[in-house]
Amino acid sequence: RYRLYSTDTITTEAGLHTLAVYHDRTGSSIRDVIRVQESCIASEIFGSQGCDCQLQVAHAKEYIAKHGGILIYLNQEGRGLGPSIPGHRYEAVRDILKSLEVKSVRVMTNNPHKEETIKKLGVKVNGTVPCVVEAKSEEMKKHLAKKADCGHKF
Repeated sequence: RYRLYSTDTITTEAGLHTLAVYHDRTGSSIRDVIRVQESCIASEIFGSQGCDCQLQVAHAKEYIAKHGGILIYLNQEGRGLGPSIPGHRYEAVRDILKSLEVKSVRVMTNNPHKEETIKKLGVKVNGTVPCVVEAKSEEMKKHLAKKADCGHKF
């Protein structure tokens, strides 16, 4: 079953609300995998074939439905590089995890910068879970190559 958790602990350029959705298959409090997803107008609104954001969130939802976990949706434009973008804030991730009494996590990401940023906020990170998706177009292949050049792991 899915549960919804919402908070307004962070002000971003896009708005005040950050959203966390988690799937608790066992009824227990163990939800150690988190996916921090940032909004992506290109894929979510315009259906861009050159961006992997929509594929990554679909992969994360499938993983979380099967294994449990938390999807935290930050209302700030990601554009593929995550915490390396000036002005990106991740305090809401820390606050949501604290509110849900999650003591440590594995971060579903290909971006080592995102993992490090979350650690610097005081969240105990026990590693990562890859979020690898298949490129659906030549444009997306170029986008993934650009992300790899920025240090993303695939």
